[in-house]
Order: sequence, then C-alpha cells, then structure tokens
Amino acid sequence: DYPIALVGMYASLAAPLVWVLHATPFVVDFSGVTSGGKSTTLRLAASVWGSPLEGDGVFHSWGDTAVHAELYAGLIHSLPVILDDTKAFRSRPGGRVPGDFVYLFAQGRGRGRGLKSGGVSAGATWRTVLLSSGEAPLAGFGKDAGVYARTVHVRGRPLGDNEVYGNQLSKWLCATAQQHHGHAGQRWVEWLVKHEAEWPALVSRWHALDAELAALAPGRIAGRLSGYLALLKLTEEMASEILDI
Repeated sequence: DYPIALVGMYASLAAPLVWVLHATPFVVDFSGVTSGGKSTTLRLAASVWGSPLEGDGVFHSWGDTAVHAELYAGLIHSLPVILDDTKAFRSRPGGRVPGDFVYLFAQGRGRGRGLKSGGVSAGATWRTVLLSSGEAPLAGFGKDAGVYARTVHVRGRPLGDNEVYGNQLSKWLCATAQQHHGHAGQRWVEWLVKHEAEWPALVSRWHALDAELAALAPGRIAGRLSGYLALLKLTEEMASEILDI
C-alpha cells in the first residue's frame, strides 16, 4: 500500500548491486512536505543493514560535513549512504552545497588531499547508492541539469495522505525497526555471494530493463536515469524471490 516507502527499501538493497553490475553510483531523493514520512522511509532503508538511529548505525544527517560524508562513503563502499534532511547541510565558503556533493558522489571517488609529510593521499572510492530526503528536491540545490541526471527524484507522502494515520504508522515503524534490524541485508549479501555464478545473468537482465525503460522516455537525461530505474526494478524482482517481499 506504500510504494514510495518500498522504493526506499529497494534503493537500500540495490547498493551492493552497483558494484556487482559495474554500475555508477547514483542518488535516490525523497522530497515533500514535512511530517510526510520521508525520514521514516530512510530509517526503514537503514534498518535493512543496521540500526536506524541517527549516529548509531547507517542513518546519518546532511548536517555532517561534506568531508565526513565523503570519508564515510569510502569506508562502507558498497552499503548505502543515507543522509536525512538537506536543510541541515553545512554550506562551506565557496558555494559548497548538497548539489556539489551529488557530483562528487556520482563519480565514485573522493578528492585527493595533501599530506603534512608531503605527497598526496589517494581519495576514497565507493560503489553504492545515496538516499536523501528534504522538503525541497535535491536538484534544486544544483546549478545545472547535472544533478537531475544523477538523481532519481521521488515526490509525495511515503506513508499516505492521511496525516494522523501516517504519524501513527511512522511511530510504530520506527519503534519496530529499532528493535529488529540488519536481517534483510545479511540474507541479501549471503545470496549474492552464494550465487556469484549468476552475476552475468543479472547484468543481462539489468541491460534488458534499461533498454525497455529508455524506450519509454527518449532523451539524454532520461536515458541516463533509465539505468538507475532499471537497477531498482531488478532489485524489486530479486527481493520478491530472495526476501519474499
């Protein structure tokens, strides 16, 4: 009954497939009115892998610095990066905004930095999905269409239009996820490792879905987004079999 919330779950599960399929990192952004269930959706996505409490597991805030987010992405590599509430982002001198981080994230590689002892350290690398939320679409923080081409934008109330019931459902979901989390991700990765021989077939299926979706909306940006949507669709098909969703 809540397809937007399911998109968050699929985006979280899709993270390891970015590396398996040799895909490029991308962003799934949830935007809409406050108290609409966006943060709850991200907490559910986080509960696939670990604790959904902020600072206690895989659920983080845009309030962290860009450097911290970059290093964190390199640390977890193929698990999802989950950042809640774009309003909390700490802009840096020189115009650093969330849109700039989207560009960096989509490259899959952090900035090299000079060492006090001399020389330059190699930047961190990652192959994963960034899940974001905010009242305004993430693309609004960008300076051109580039953020659109790297971001799947999802608008609306993930937990439905009934605000009273949505708030009650949100509280129940968050409380339950705090008690029970991490199981789905473990089963997901165990399946991927056990069925490595099937990875080429997954790649073929992904390309087929990409072609189907690209044909529906021709264009440069739509053609790029079709690959991301195809990955989410492939995840949906796999989750139905592996996790009985």
